[in-house]
Amino acid sequence: MNELLINYMKNYFGFGDPEQADYWFIGVEDGGGYIRERTQAWEKRGCANFVRDIDQFHDEMLSPQLNRWFRGENPTLQKTWTRLIACLLALKGDEVNEKKRKHFQKNHLGRKDNLIAELWPLPFPLRLSELVGEKLPEDIDLQFDKGKYSDNFTKFRVKNIREFVKKYRPKLVVVYGKDPCKYFGNNLANFEFENRDGTIWAAAPHPRGTSLENWVDLGKRLRKKLA
Repeated sequence: MNELLINYMKNYFGFGDPEQADYWFIGVEDGGGYIRERTQAWEKRGCANFVRDIDQFHDEMLSPQLNRWFRGENPTLQKTWTRLIACLLALKGDEVNEKKRKHFQKNHLGRKDNLIAELWPLPFPLRLSELVGEKLPEDIDLQFDKGKYSDNFTKFRVKNIREFVKKYRPKLVVVYGKDPCKYFGNNLANFEFENRDGTIWAAAPHPRGTSLENWVDLGKRLRKKLA
């Protein structure tokens, strides 16, 4: 397997500045393809654990013409991110309309006071070759089973994410999706939260299976908790 890809899978954790971000989200995995472009853009940034320039990173990975999430007067709302943004806006007491969400996604998501981390860095290997419009590079063979992938990367990544939280002590960590909740949720029910050593941890289903209103309500409740 490609050495850079292995390094990426072990050491890339998401977008944001952990030293500045008060609000962290931990999801299941980065979706989409562009595997070679993704790892090369990451290597240019010194193989950092967290990428600070989510918009420019996607420019290099997808090209500005294809990067519809951060460019133009009317960026496309990404289906998962828009619910996380709704939670953040409600938490801050701001309006949660489409215009506000688009502005936040384009200018603030994964920057400044918020961070987006992933339990896994890529879609599960068994799905990689099925990505629409993309074939795996010939020098990258990821066709091993889900269990082996989990054994090789999950324990390592869970341990590191826990250490990041302990080191940087964000005010809030929201984990969403079945597997992140399994490893970090501490048996919390959906849309419930608790204080652990000064950080509020909240658990939620994956945003794509929930309504925008669910996330707005969570944000409002977290605002009261953090007040």
